Amino acid sequence: MIPKLLQNKTYRSILKMVSCVALLFVFTATQTFAQQGTVEGVISDTDNNPLPGANVVLVGENIGASTNPDGEYSISASAGNYTLQVSFLGYQTSRQDITISPGETLTLNVTLEIATFGGGEVVVLGTRRQGRTVTQSAVPVDVISAEEVQATGFTQTTAIIRALVPSFNSPESSITDGTDHVRPATLRGLGPDQTLVLINGKRRHTSAILHVNGSIGRGATGVDLNSIPANMIERIEVLRDGAAAQYGSDAIAGVINIVLKQSAGLDASFSYGQNVSQEERGYAPNQALPEGGTTAGFQSSPYYPGQEDVWHYDGKTVNLHLGYGFELPNNGQLYVAGQYRDRGITNRAGIDPRQNYPEVNGNPDPRELTFDRINHRYGSGDLLDVSGFFSGSMEVAADVELYAFGGISLREGETGGFYRRALDGRNVPEYYPDGFLPLITSNVYDGSFAAGLKGRTGEWSYDLSQVYGHNSINYGVTNSVNTSIGVGSPTTFKAGTLAFDQATTNLDFVRTADIGTAQPLSIALGSEFRYELYRIIRGEAESYADGGNGAAPGAQVFPGFSPRNEQNEDRYSIAAYADLETDIIEPWTVGVAGRLESYSDFGNTLTGKFSTRFEIVEGLAVRGAASTGFRAPSLAQSYFTSIATVFIDGTPFEVGTFPVNSDAAQALGAEPLEAETSVNLSAGATFERGNFSLTADLYRINIDDRVVFTENFTGEDLADFLQNQGINATGGRYFTNAVNTETQGIDIIARYGFNLADNSTMRFTLGMNFNETEITNKDEIDTPSELQGLTDVPLFGRVEIGRFEVGQPSSNINFMANYEREKWSVMLRGVRYGEIEAVRSDPNDDQVYGNIFTTDLEFTYSISDDVRLALGGNNIFDVYPDKTFQGNSFNGIFQYSGFSPSGFEGRYLYSRITMNF
Repeated sequence: MIPKLLQNKTYRSILKMVSCVALLFVFTATQTFAQQGTVEGVISDTDNNPLPGANVVLVGENIGASTNPDGEYSISASAGNYTLQVSFLGYQTSRQDITISPGETLTLNVTLEIATFGGGEVVVLGTRRQGRTVTQSAVPVDVISAEEVQATGFTQTTAIIRALVPSFNSPESSITDGTDHVRPATLRGLGPDQTLVLINGKRRHTSAILHVNGSIGRGATGVDLNSIPANMIERIEVLRDGAAAQYGSDAIAGVINIVLKQSAGLDASFSYGQNVSQEERGYAPNQALPEGGTTAGFQSSPYYPGQEDVWHYDGKTVNLHLGYGFELPNNGQLYVAGQYRDRGITNRAGIDPRQNYPEVNGNPDPRELTFDRINHRYGSGDLLDVSGFFSGSMEVAADVELYAFGGISLREGETGGFYRRALDGRNVPEYYPDGFLPLITSNVYDGSFAAGLKGRTGEWSYDLSQVYGHNSINYGVTNSVNTSIGVGSPTTFKAGTLAFDQATTNLDFVRTADIGTAQPLSIALGSEFRYELYRIIRGEAESYADGGNGAAPGAQVFPGFSPRNEQNEDRYSIAAYADLETDIIEPWTVGVAGRLESYSDFGNTLTGKFSTRFEIVEGLAVRGAASTGFRAPSLAQSYFTSIATVFIDGTPFEVGTFPVNSDAAQALGAEPLEAETSVNLSAGATFERGNFSLTADLYRINIDDRVVFTENFTGEDLADFLQNQGINATGGRYFTNAVNTETQGIDIIARYGFNLADNSTMRFTLGMNFNETEITNKDEIDTPSELQGLTDVPLFGRVEIGRFEVGQPSSNINFMANYEREKWSVMLRGVRYGEIEAVRSDPNDDQVYGNIFTTDLEFTYSISDDVRLALGGNNIFDVYPDKTFQGNSFNGIFQYSGFSPSGFEGRYLYSRITMNF
């Protein structure tokens, strides 16, 4: 990708300009440094332990620094009177008035006390003014500490955020190809591609995968959050508000910023866990039936055992983390860490009651009685993940800091497809006399590197950065066969690769100006250049070949990408923004932002945002925001093409995905894609008094021209049409701008904490999200005339409408209690997931899955100051979601919905030892 990137003339010009500007910054900073004074010191806790990574700022001036591994800081500024603010996650924020004199150094050491509740954490999302806290912010922001991340017991980042942020959803779908290993995640019920993800404040590249199967997020791309090791995370900030005008396209639902560790010394952890769960497998005759429904036909099978209680001891997970923080010259620091994670499969598939073998002289084959009928995998796949990350910085000149961060992740996954029975026409009995379960392997490579310079020149703070990211998925198929070749076919295939590359250059300036308001006006100006490249690389010939015997071509379960599927498409965008914020009077904050963005393939757009906060009395404030947004279709949505096996109502179809610019898609009525546009409105209140804080925010998000995946078009006429086009498929689908949506809801976060007489602390957190999405133009979605003549399936029917409107929880409620006493701590968390609904083609088969409540518990004991031991469990009461209606369960094999927000694997128990030296 790098050679092609450097061939782009626009990007080469950008790089030259960046290099010149970087040298100018270093030179200018060196010349102006002598005109300033300095404040420096050490930040520590009440036990005199240094606090590396503490945030030290001059309030209202956008001047600040982070402490080094020894807790030391140094800030240079023009002579004058300032308020010095010191904050560190989990500690009370400190503010002190100071005076800086020209050419002199002021020494000020600060001791921070542990906070008994949240709400005072300083945020960097939603504002470019330094020093704003969660309750002072004009927009809702969640801040999650490293301790909270670790105490969840989860080892994947998506599962961690799901447990702690009520408006975040990431179901654990199964038998969805690569989606089994690259989980889609949503915020406020919108799409995975409508949430922007940042690492250390810089845009993260998205995954190469396009979710094309029946999962939440179908038709979208998103960031592979699980490629970021959980043990590398210092904190997570979640901005729950539209922010496209501030941070760029994709920030329609909000922004997630993951801040990487920069701790000092050695830290290591080892955890082991597994599912220990008792499941009620199978169906009683009258269990899980729709109103007025009858027992499914599989109940009468002689091979169906009915309902039985079984114990599962699976999902064994080993997680090893090792990190070390180095001190570098010139106040520098570098943290390097590696993580190894090995997770075994979980399987909640039911007994397969179907006839497996052809009859023998009109009688059942005797092998039916001994055949292993747990022949599917329905749960988490086999996974091996190795990753390494780093984050560091150092001064390279007076008041100029060089920083860099990045890492690589290598993930090998294996998941199952649908079992091909011995009598199945897709089987080759000479290879698999008992039938076979084809397996899909996904080797995911994710790498990123970022570097930049930040400092001050005159009255301006600047940040110049370059970020490069790559994600690729190498698909393989094992334990399979190309039926069209028959005997002589391989059983293992290299099915091809999806790859996505992104390079982003940013130049940001921030300063303050005294304009007579209560606080100086914060002025932020910046620009961005982004280059993207999307590729589909063919698999080996046998993975897609048509052997000519009339059977379905290609490897069973996942036909490889053929030369016809290959793509090599790129684009670039250029953006400039302005962001202003001030306190007009002491209790009234106002912010205005605007962004102009130009895409090489989707033209120009202008987005804006207005935000405000007014403190009615001390501790009680109201806030609100209004913004517009923009999201260009991803390159994958524009160019992805493949043919894959899709089961529709239990029947397999070879369904083609066609780019809208292809002859096949246009013959089916496809039109060129347009960009999505949005309007986001929010209004809320914050309250803070003593050890209690409360935030409540209403929101409404209207999105026009959403880029969505059509229904799967099938039918004899359509199959004949595709065959005449030379396409070996029996169905088709493409992308369209058919849908307008309105999403509205409320987020409520409450925190309370207090100290007890026995030198212990209690903290309580309650988070609630209530959310609903409606497609506002359902009656205006027209099926193209070209399509009507080939199939009865509509362009965007009730199945897809249901996925948007009721496929995600209408409400989530999280409650967490933490008790700490000397060496002991206990965490208790309860999560109540709201109901979801699976909508089918036949309304009589629609099913509402009820609320589900899970409970997590963790005990932690400090063996010494440096070593801690934890024992815990997720879903300790072993709660399973409602079973799927018998008639929709694929003969009783798939008892649970892949939409289930809590998963369906039962209780998980774990232990963990953590060391810090």
